[in-house]
Amino acid sequence: MARFARMLCVLAVMSLSTSVLATPLNLTQAFPDFSAITEVDTEYDASLDTFSVTGFINQYSDPDSHLASGTFTLDAVIDDTGALTSGTLTINGIVLDGIAPPPAADLLIVDLTDFGFSGAGPTTVFEFTGDTTGGSMAVLFDDGVGVILNPGTTNYAGLFTSDFVGASGTVDAFNLPEPATMMLLLGGMSALAVRRKH
Repeated sequence: MARFARMLCVLAVMSLSTSVLATPLNLTQAFPDFSAITEVDTEYDASLDTFSVTGFINQYSDPDSHLASGTFTLDAVIDDTGALTSGTLTINGIVLDGIAPPPAADLLIVDLTDFGFSGAGPTTVFEFTGDTTGGSMAVLFDDGVGVILNPGTTNYAGLFTSDFVGASGTVDAFNLPEPATMMLLLGGMSALAVRRKH
């Protein structure tokens, strides 16, 4: 039992910390979310440490709404060790929900705070987390935002010491569960474990 409690404590600390050097964040897609399938391009310039993703968002998870003219722009500074220095994400577009459409606007603005990656070539996954700072849909993403990016066809070799690009990639930007929810979930799991022992 003590071993299980120590493991829960380690998991809790890990969920609240940020990484210095990138490793996988192991994010899981959640709702609400914006996504794009084969609609984004990635570019990394090693001499400037600039990582950019641009493209079109073509799906929003609310079945009663439709996304039109959605764009995705992620700009980050990632050094040659894979550490995130800074970055922003902006999702722009129009969410149609049966009323007169408003003009295209910033739906979500995020300051990126953490970065992780795994794989190389076609198995590459880049992950980001960040704090929601604005946009007309910010209230739906107020726990923070997670981003999972597969850069599609890419020459990324697992390092940030040389330039690389990606084409026809897939991206998902979603609301992160808040840390209190995670702690409650971990507490419930430990209570179940104790109950099963008795």
